[in-house]
Amino acid sequence: MVEVMYTKEDLIALFRKFGIHKGMIVLVEASGSMQNYIAGGEQMVIEVLKELLGSQGCIIAPSFTFETLDPATQGDFRFDYSSWNEVRESLFGFDKRLSQSRNLFANQLMLNPGSERSNHAVYSFVIHGKFDSKTIRQCANYPVSFNSVFKPMLYRDTGILCFDKSPLSSSIFYALTRNTPYEESIVLRAYKQKGKEKEVQTFLMNKPLEFKIRQFLKNKEKIHYADLGNHDISCFALDMRSDNKDAVFFKN
Repeated sequence: MVEVMYTKEDLIALFRKFGIHKGMIVLVEASGSMQNYIAGGEQMVIEVLKELLGSQGCIIAPSFTFETLDPATQGDFRFDYSSWNEVRESLFGFDKRLSQSRNLFANQLMLNPGSERSNHAVYSFVIHGKFDSKTIRQCANYPVSFNSVFKPMLYRDTGILCFDKSPLSSSIFYALTRNTPYEESIVLRAYKQKGKEKEVQTFLMNKPLEFKIRQFLKNKEKIHYADLGNHDISCFALDMRSDNKDAVFFKN
């Protein structure tokens, strides 16, 4: 079976079909490498988005670093209790310049001149384009919210663009499900690098409500999909202006 390979022209046509346009914010969620199905890989996607969004647009990508979590907390990694102290000694705390995410798209976006990275030890984001520098200062508690990185989404057109990743798992739902009924929170502990030393950052994080997410996506008028055989790309629009149904949905 021959793999489908998307070119720059294919991406431009696809993203326009998805409704991506000048001046909007695009949150890119990606899993794995794009090199196998997009000519030019992650950087070509960045170039196409920059071209379509123009000077007033903005690209955001989650650059999460679960590797900085203490082994005793509820993270992606599990270690035998007997090794916890050794793991704590060995792990490198979060450094916005040096810490790489498992998100290859975010790592590539960070290499582009003009990109900035927010400051959270675990839930940081890379931002490129037109943005307010104040928004990259995340609070320790509930760092993924409309109070910092996602704040411009409250008044600007936004698209959630997913590559080989289910829309259900988008980081936008951390923010959308904050302060909603049945919300659950967990206590996490991570490390930030301060020179040769590490400092502990203990913080609260909410758990997105899957049933609420499914209801929301089910009610979306259009989730665009492109099936590339072994790979898929999807996109849905988000409008959080106060009188819009997206904003109202998560208040109920």
